[in-house]
Formats: sequence, C-alpha cells, structure tokens
Amino acid sequence: MTLSVTDEQYEKAERLLSWNAIKDVFNGKVFPNWLDKGSRFWYQKDIRKESKRGKQFVLMNPQSNTKESAFDHVKLADSLSSVISREVDSDNLPFNSFTFLNDEKAIQFEVDESTWICDLTNFQCNQIRTKIYLHMNFYPLTGVGLHLSKDITYLYVL
Repeated sequence: MTLSVTDEQYEKAERLLSWNAIKDVFNGKVFPNWLDKGSRFWYQKDIRKESKRGKQFVLMNPQSNTKESAFDHVKLADSLSSVISREVDSDNLPFNSFTFLNDEKAIQFEVDESTWICDLTNFQCNQIRTKIYLHMNFYPLTGVGLHLSKDITYLYVL
C-alpha cells in the first residue's frame, strides 16, 4: 500500500507550517512593556492594512480593563515626516519600541540610527543623537587601518 499526496495537498499543508502561517496570524504574541511599577503596559498591535501588515502601539490598564492608543499615530507620523523628509505611514511607524518620558508627555525612539524625542502635547519631534561612522581603508601589508564610531549628542529639554 502506498500513499500518495497530490501537489495541491502538499501546498495546503506547507501553508500551515509555522514559518508560513505566521504571516496570517495577527497579535499571536503580546510583549508587554510595563509602566508604573507594573500597573499598566504598552504593546505593539498588528493591524491589517490593505494587503500589508501594519502596527500600532496600545496602552493597556489591566486593573481597570481599559485600552487606548498609546499616542496619536497620525500626528506623530505627520511630525516625523516633516523632520526626516520622507513619508511616514501612521499605521506602520518606522520604530518598534519607544520609551515614555516626562510623565508620558513625550516619547523617545530610534529611526534611521538616530534617536528622537517627540513631545506628545504639540507633536514636535527633535533629533537628539545620531551615529556617524568614519571609515578608513585597511592596508594588510602595512598593518594600518582605522574604524571609528562616534555618537554625537545634542541637549534637548522638554
């Protein structure tokens, strides 16, 4: 007795393998980022956007069983678009993590190897640090080479 599998059956089974199925699972895992000594947290929520995936950040309070947007994604995207000179999608912001600052009136995040702080009252975003890489060719015969990485920091006061 031999069992045979059709191409159609094989393709259907292959789509259910974890590395293929994960594309169709939204919010399968929630990674809480705790605030207030563990009374609240924010997490990244997957969303469907046309044929693509997107994400939003949600603030959750388990004690009162409430959840809300962590900040106004549209205003943040508009502000960030103007300072980085490229379009930023409010449903897919170019960072996966952030830190609340100043009693949750501002957030800090990294985009394009630069650190930004965005005031959540007026949505003014300022670059506070950028990485600059200096390279010099290495010449094996002489043993001379140089590779420097330096952070340039600017002071920003909220």
